[in-house]
Amino acid sequence: MRVSSTRQFFARAWFIQVIVTEKEPAFTMLLIVRGEIIISSRDGSYKQRFTDGMHFGEASLVFKGLRRAATAQAVSNVQLYMLHQRDYAEVRRKMILKIRHYLVICIFCFLSKPANCLLLSASMVWDPCFLGALAQIVIENCDI
Repeated sequence: MRVSSTRQFFARAWFIQVIVTEKEPAFTMLLIVRGEIIISSRDGSYKQRFTDGMHFGEASLVFKGLRRAATAQAVSNVQLYMLHQRDYAEVRRKMILKIRHYLVICIFCFLSKPANCLLLSASMVWDPCFLGALAQIVIENCDI
């Protein structure tokens, strides 16, 4: 997966930098490489610390027109990876093509040797990108 961009945010005792603001349009998911962020809502109903390896904003990749549910502020120096909707859409499209190809192989494999198909499918089932793309194919081709 291609990372849209890497950004640095800084925090000092006298200044906390805002990363995203509640109610602004959301187009990116952010992954914290290093640092600490506080995410909080204006009304105080939500407040949580996010640190190395955590992410937020993933819903903005799937649903267009969303707005940020809370404000994220750097508590320490923070390095983030940002994944934009357009880049995620490209990755998802490629994954759907791979899955369609995989399903054809699986059907052929099942018709010839069912045991081989089980081994092949077991390696794919736990891949989250695979499951998301498979769900997309099912939704597009079924009356759900």
